[in-house]
Amino acid sequence: MARQPARAARDADVQALRRQVTTLQTEIDRIEKSAKAAGEQEERFRLMVEQAKDMIWRLRWLPTKQYQYVSPAAAMLTGYTPEEWYADPELGRKIVHPEDRRHLDLSTIYRGTNNQPEVLRWIRKDGTVIWTENEWDAIKDHAGNVIATQGTTRDVTERVQAEAMREGQRNVLDLISMAKPLREVLEAVIRRIEERFPDVRCSVLLTDKEGKRLLGGAAPSLSTAFNEAVDGLEIGPRAGSCGTAAFRRETVIVEDIATDPLWESFRDLAADEGLGACWSIPVLSEGGKVLGTLCMYYRDPRR
Repeated sequence: MARQPARAARDADVQALRRQVTTLQTEIDRIEKSAKAAGEQEERFRLMVEQAKDMIWRLRWLPTKQYQYVSPAAAMLTGYTPEEWYADPELGRKIVHPEDRRHLDLSTIYRGTNNQPEVLRWIRKDGTVIWTENEWDAIKDHAGNVIATQGTTRDVTERVQAEAMREGQRNVLDLISMAKPLREVLEAVIRRIEERFPDVRCSVLLTDKEGKRLLGGAAPSLSTAFNEAVDGLEIGPRAGSCGTAAFRRETVIVEDIATDPLWESFRDLAADEGLGACWSIPVLSEGGKVLGTLCMYYRDPRR
């Protein structure tokens, strides 16, 4: 009779042990599923970061300044590979345009304050300039010291240029509404074009009353000597780019001023001004009359 209570006690212990094992296995399965889900989520996040067009970065400040992560988008955005960013912790500062670098308040980084995204010009590895919008957060230690910053940088060049173009259009319309002199209006138009395309120098020439010559309208970025030389240019089939465009009533593109026959009589003048290529577009009235030409000069030969 005494064996039955002992056997019952053992059976109860076995059942309790089995329940514990089952509970433990359930917990292990839950942990494994959670780990798998976390791993899948981490993989999705990694792919999202690596495929993002925005540059994602993390810069450590203490104990030494060092980029800890730079996404692959850096190469497309700046021309510098992530490896080049890792090798030079000052690269982010170096590629900021000098004019914007003077106004860049780095103390906000150390204080861990950045209320608004910063729009800065960056100089890419190939020398081209882009506008970037930069947002970041400060990473602090338990004592409140900023030990790192992380953020995103995106290319907003098209947005900035579109805003500048709209602003330029408003300014030109304001000048027209105030009956400002034509030269002032034309110079405002040219300034906007040159801001949009920094490697271009523009001029506008106007036809005289007889429609036989081109007179200086506006060319603020060209020298006085050059403007005086082309003032009164006779329209004809071999009269540089502008005189020929007015003669043909169509766009004339001269890829290389040094070799193009249209510039034979003006080659030295262009060389002294440092001009290598020239595009000229005739401006026509609704009736087809040539009112003048819009000309764009480039330093190097190009199409």
